[in-house]
Amino acid sequence: MPPGAIRRWLPPWGREQAGETWAVVFPRAGQYNGPVNPLIVTIIIALATFIISIFGASWLNQQAMNKRIDDLRSYLDARFDALEQTMNARFAAVDARFVALEQTMNARFDAVDARFDAVDKRITNLEQRVERVERQLDAVLKPSLPRS
Repeated sequence: MPPGAIRRWLPPWGREQAGETWAVVFPRAGQYNGPVNPLIVTIIIALATFIISIFGASWLNQQAMNKRIDDLRSYLDARFDALEQTMNARFAAVDARFVALEQTMNARFDAVDARFDAVDKRITNLEQRVERVERQLDAVLKPSLPRS
């Protein structure tokens, strides 16, 4: 085959029809210098643009999804911060109520302790009086032997 010739390849089902024009023709690399069909160039450019647009669209979708995730994260952080502040305020109010209740209970217990101390002093005082009266009665009612 001469160096500038076109190599023809026929599929196995078309070998018996070698004279037909539907055979697939592959030019040798670097030897085809004919004019380039503008339709093929347009199709190649369109295909490359389509592939690049698919990658670009997926990249843009990923960026939009990342922005939505960041917006959602900041929204949830703000909501949880507000919830935390509300709960802290309520816990502080409950703590203040417990402190006030504890102070009130301590004051009442102190008053009851003071009353118990006063009652204890009165009981001690009464016990001392009863003992003194008993001694006086013992002295007055001391049994004596009859005088003969």
